[in-house]
Amino acid sequence: MTVSDSSKEGGEHRLTMFIGANTAEELANKSRDKQMETALNWLEDVFGKEALTFKHAQQSVWVNDEHCGGGYGELPDAAEVLRTPSGRFVFASSELSEQFPYYMEGAIRVGQAAVSRIFGD
Repeated sequence: MTVSDSSKEGGEHRLTMFIGANTAEELANKSRDKQMETALNWLEDVFGKEALTFKHAQQSVWVNDEHCGGGYGELPDAAEVLRTPSGRFVFASSELSEQFPYYMEGAIRVGQAAVSRIFGD
């Protein structure tokens, strides 16, 4: 679970919470009220009672959405296929990084490699 400040400059303050993996699957099977209750409990644990003074909350559950898959399925070489440029189009994400996958360092490295592939060194 991650929480980030997604406030717009000069606008209202805003937090975005992303819950992934097994926890997302477990929560997707609960009622919307239970999902919100769980998220608010986590926010309160970290930020205190002030976290519960928000004006509006919106939630989206993507786990079972038809357009959101989970992983690469039966494609064991999917990461390598996605790393291969197609013209000037290149996928770049921390998940595709050969070094430090799933970490910010991996995202930076794979992003730099994608730029080099497209525009040259």
